[in-house]
Amino acid sequence: MNQAHKDRLPAENGQPRWITEPRDALNGSAVLQSWRERVAKAGAGSIYLHPDFLLFSPRKRESLIYVRPGAAQDDGAFATLAAFSPKSIHLGRRDILPGLLSLRGMMLWANQFLGRSDQASSRAFVDDLLRWLNSRETRVECVYIEDLEVGSALRAALDEAGAQGRACVCYPSQPEPHWWVEFPQPARDYWKRFSGKSWYDVRSKARKLKHSVATFTRAEQVPAFLAQAHEVSKQSWQARRLGLRMTNTPEQKWFYDFLAARGALRSYILEQDGKPVAFECGIQWGGCFTFEETGYDRAYARQSPGMVLMLRVLEDLVARDAPALCDFGYGDAPYKQLFGTRQTFSGPVMLVRRGLRPSAVLGLQRLGRSLIRGSRAALHKVRLLTHLRSRYRK
Repeated sequence: MNQAHKDRLPAENGQPRWITEPRDALNGSAVLQSWRERVAKAGAGSIYLHPDFLLFSPRKRESLIYVRPGAAQDDGAFATLAAFSPKSIHLGRRDILPGLLSLRGMMLWANQFLGRSDQASSRAFVDDLLRWLNSRETRVECVYIEDLEVGSALRAALDEAGAQGRACVCYPSQPEPHWWVEFPQPARDYWKRFSGKSWYDVRSKARKLKHSVATFTRAEQVPAFLAQAHEVSKQSWQARRLGLRMTNTPEQKWFYDFLAARGALRSYILEQDGKPVAFECGIQWGGCFTFEETGYDRAYARQSPGMVLMLRVLEDLVARDAPALCDFGYGDAPYKQLFGTRQTFSGPVMLVRRGLRPSAVLGLQRLGRSLIRGSRAALHKVRLLTHLRSRYRK
């Protein structure tokens, strides 16, 4: 049996399979068929776990697919499926010892696996990860999960493996607030929770800003949306600090066409006198609306176009095809506190291979953090830190 044909099988002897060339290996397989059916039928998992996005987009990304075989109740093809891609994990500032403070990693796509998300399935997934990560066949030094909910079954399984000494589990940063909207039934009752000065201020800003809002959900609307969002993005603070996000490239157009074709595109442009001033890239999938990307023209900052557009988006979500959930994403912000109804905590988690080099990198990171804390404490004592910060910000 040749290697390509072997990789079409989900597993041998009930063991999980790690597929290194999934685009060719899974093409025409029962696994791919089941994968597509599950994601399309139930909106299961993130849209970023859709096989057409991971395997067949114009951007050829190196992917690793994990498949754990399933029983009859799992549609037979697989019980659990996860996707990974290579990522160099930097544990310090990139300009300080970049080679010494980085690990060869694999990032878990969409921070989740496809399948049952209960405790037993999560433990089995972590056990399979550990066996693969510590095997002689892999040169990967860590598995990186960018944003994992505290209290989730997968986070609990990783915490448990670390506490039991079965794995080296690291947390690059402390969990941060993660805000959501849980829409009531009926969804219009969401507005009953608002009162007070902050709510009055938002409504007042919306009344004072002369504007109109356009919604984009169809494939034929994608070129116009990307062109307008691109113009706004160039003038946004995100472009100045983080780089241009809305690039309006053929690759980005393919992605938005992909979303529209699957009924997942729900994006917005706020205009003033025909000029685009703010945009919101939204994805609605599996009963959850995600604020994926946002921006506004800094020249209009005093009129708060971003806040006004946020209000208009929520009004539209309540008025038609209301999702069950709204995800504001990782991190805290005043507008999330205002509009959100539920707060959780989430943050990055790493599963690190046991070995000399990974241990040395983690040791250097701990030493660096200790030195930084000591330096800050010493500077505070002589009141120099405040002076240095003020000089840096000028």
